[in-house]
Order: sequence, then C-alpha cells, then structure tokens
Amino acid sequence: MVKPPVSLVSLLVALCPLVAAEPVAVRATPVPLNPTDLRQRVVGRLEYRGGLQLVSDHPRFGGISAIRLLPDGERLAAITDEGSWLSARLVLRDGRLVGVREVEMGPLLGPDGKPPEGKDSRDAESLERLKDGSFMVGFEREHRILRYPAGTGRCPKLATKSLSLTKSWRMRNW
Repeated sequence: MVKPPVSLVSLLVALCPLVAAEPVAVRATPVPLNPTDLRQRVVGRLEYRGGLQLVSDHPRFGGISAIRLLPDGERLAAITDEGSWLSARLVLRDGRLVGVREVEMGPLLGPDGKPPEGKDSRDAESLERLKDGSFMVGFEREHRILRYPAGTGRCPKLATKSLSLTKSWRMRNW
C-alpha cells in the first residue's frame, strides 16, 4: 500500500483539530533574476529556476519569515511574523517556477491548543522540518522553539528545556 504525501496542512490540522486550514487566494508574479537582462539565468555555477512575488488580499497574508520546500519537491511550508503557517503547491512550467496553487493558511497554535495572544507571542521567525516529519518553529521576542509533531494529534510543545531561552542565557553558551 502506497501512502499519500503528507502536507504541512494535514500535519498541523492533525495536531490541533480545532483550527482548520483556510484557503487563501494568492496572485503570483514571476520575478526575473536580472531585471536589466531578462535572459540571464545563471550566476556562477547556479541556475536560477524562478522567483515569485506573492500578493493576497487575505488579512493574515504577508510577513513570511521562513519557507521550506517539502521532501516531495512539490509543496512549500512557511511561517509568518503574525503567527500563521502557510502551505502551497508549486506550479512549474518547463522546470521553472511560475506560480503557486492550493494555498492554505492557519494560526500556529501554542501548547494550550490556542493561538497565542499579542504580537510578542506569535512572532515566528524560523522553520525547520525534521526527518520524522515534525516541524521546529522558532519565535522571537518571546524566545522559544516549539516542535509540531507529525501526525500525533498533539499540540506543539517546547522543544526541550535546553532550547528554551531565558534571561540568564548567554551568547557564550553557543
């Protein structure tokens, strides 16, 4: 039996089923590598495969802090400064990025299963997908790292005490 690919949407909805994904209309405009030479696609050994400017009228859309390509290479996961997660399917044409579709958003929930109150509590800045499919989300202002476990039906938890930053934490601990 072949398992269907798991998206960030299904992972986060499974974690805290009280908050559902919301479809979001997004307009994508291709961005050239070099606006003065639209044919340029290579810089050194790197080949530019496309860039996009994303715009939406949705009130929570914007302020994207981190983006990760999911292992299937067809979807992205992102987080925002306002404490939302976003998932989208990439649209490729001739191997080049030309748009996104199936865009969905929802609030990043706290360990209590509720969206955090206030900008300081929901300012997500970093995102990493672990090998087990869970996501680590780092927050600034109220410094913490939450782990959103894959397919467990649980809300996020602080990653570990050693990753929870406190006032006594010093840069020399790096």
